[in-house]
Amino acid sequence: MHLQCLLLTVFIGFVYGIPVIEVKGRHFAQKGNDSAFFVKGLAYQPGGAAGINKGSDPLSDPELCRRDVFVFQSLGINTIRVYGVDPDVNHDACMSLLAAAGIYVILDVTSPLSGEHLHRYQPWTTYAPPLMKRIFKVMEVFSGYDNSLGFIALNEVVNDEKSAENAPNYIKALVRDMRAYAKNHIHREIPIGYAAADVLEYQQSLSSYLQCGEEGYVDFVGINTYRWCGDADYESSLYWQLVDDYKNFSVPLVISEHGCNRVQPRKWNEIAAILGPKMCDVFSGGVAYEYTMEKQADGQYGVVQVNGTSLKYLPGEFAALSKAYLKSPSPNVQVKESRLAKRPECPPSFDKIANKPIPSSQSKDLINEGLHGKDFKRGRFIPVDRWETTRYTIDDAKGARVLSAKIKQVASLEQGAISENGYDPQPGLSKDVDGSEEPTATTTKGDAPSKTTDATAQSSSGAASQHLPSSLFSTFFGMLGLLLIG
Repeated sequence: MHLQCLLLTVFIGFVYGIPVIEVKGRHFAQKGNDSAFFVKGLAYQPGGAAGINKGSDPLSDPELCRRDVFVFQSLGINTIRVYGVDPDVNHDACMSLLAAAGIYVILDVTSPLSGEHLHRYQPWTTYAPPLMKRIFKVMEVFSGYDNSLGFIALNEVVNDEKSAENAPNYIKALVRDMRAYAKNHIHREIPIGYAAADVLEYQQSLSSYLQCGEEGYVDFVGINTYRWCGDADYESSLYWQLVDDYKNFSVPLVISEHGCNRVQPRKWNEIAAILGPKMCDVFSGGVAYEYTMEKQADGQYGVVQVNGTSLKYLPGEFAALSKAYLKSPSPNVQVKESRLAKRPECPPSFDKIANKPIPSSQSKDLINEGLHGKDFKRGRFIPVDRWETTRYTIDDAKGARVLSAKIKQVASLEQGAISENGYDPQPGLSKDVDGSEEPTATTTKGDAPSKTTDATAQSSSGAASQHLPSSLFSTFFGMLGLLLIG
């Protein structure tokens, strides 16, 4: 049934706990609510690939997060995409700041570091227990945060003929293992997706391959696309073709990267289309690329420039992105479909994508037994002790110092008790990697959570905390941005 995409203009100013997001039919939605959630996102990888190291990552420095979360609010976004983290460092402070500011995280569970991603041409050399252990550890740690929106299993693995021949079945194997581990050891369902490269020969076919079948299917698909440049529009950019290509998909779709840099400064006019009535039935928002100015093989991207402890809004870029988001409220889409009871069947073959048997799991012991408690510490929200950075400075596009860079709290940090070192959601029943259930000893790792975030959690004032409907939440957040840059 065609959904009517309406724009919501109601302003809500109360503080609520940040709603957990789940998959509902072909949309994201607040758990227990029929309002669809739309991503108004920004790619966040300060320092580029070099910004991810053992012992540090974009979400490990609370002082840096105090600066950047304020900037995120000024832009009017509700989601960041992070391309890699070190699961051995603490992220509680940054994730708490983001949650309090109403911002979700879509997290790539692999990283550019050696041994932490799948080799696109020889995936059998890297699809092994060390890689899966790293992925499971990221899942365990970030499952503790209610603002973890989704996990991206892999990014742009298939981008040419050789990778299209060798990698697809290994992508499915990796996703299958993630799903099996989550069913056994993660206390809530966090959507698992894949981000497809901007290579038209393989993009749609691979996406179809990954959403079908009962093994190794994804919960959502990210489409990286840079086809809307300069003064293009919905027709000339061929965004209409994206909608036509994916109109019959059964899972949520997100523009997981966009922001063509052939014409600069970028105008970001595609955001109005992504969140508009022509696309909101098919796509659940998008992620602008990217936050900090970084040199890439195809030029520079970014809406802010960082130099030491100083951050400056880039002239043209920052204001254009902020205005694009603030002028594009999240669509008010009501969805009633639950998660698919049965996946679409896979056809015998796919155009330009090899349909080979999915390899058996190399990590059955890890999947069935789980990580040991000493291997990870599950994340949790902590009280925020300070809402403004004292180490970094922020200058606007004209070079004037931003004197008040205080984060505005729009969500409480109340959440239910969460096991510190893992959780078996069904004691006495273990789900093997192949989906079969086998009786096991009734054991848990750590204290099993009594609940995650729900409407009965007590707020800091003692009153019952309620979740703000996600569409209202996004509208409030956008109007807050107007106040911050006004």
